Amino acid sequence: MVQMTNILNSSQQATGYVLVKVEQTRRQMIAIGCVIATLCSPNLEYQFVNPTTQVALFSLCIENCSLIQKITWNVYSGQANSSLWILFNQTQNYFFGKSSSNFTVTNQLFLLNPNVKFWKFEVVYSFLNETSTSALNFLIN
Repeated sequence: MVQMTNILNSSQQATGYVLVKVEQTRRQMIAIGCVIATLCSPNLEYQFVNPTTQVALFSLCIENCSLIQKITWNVYSGQANSSLWILFNQTQNYFFGKSSSNFTVTNQLFLLNPNVKFWKFEVVYSFLNETSTSALNFLIN
């Protein structure tokens, strides 16, 4: 059972039910992190980042990863208090290494989009019969 309460009006509530089926799957685990850890300050859900610096990320497939077919990075913009992420225009020249385990975002992404405070960087590993993803959320500091 899920009970939701309106954040602005606590007298407005909704209740719902969901049936969950748990299945055993052996997805590949993908680790993701900042190449220079001091440039990414963690704070619960988000990494803080200074808009005048670039972000260099790395990804690593854990365990049996000999069948990697493709690696792709996606960039999303977001808003405060929202779970909606919008895929950012991937044709911009802000990104380097979009199909490798290392990915760099220049500071131009942040400087030319000052209205965006929330960013998500996602890596997608494609294998023969499955895909696995990992992501880091950033908040402009």
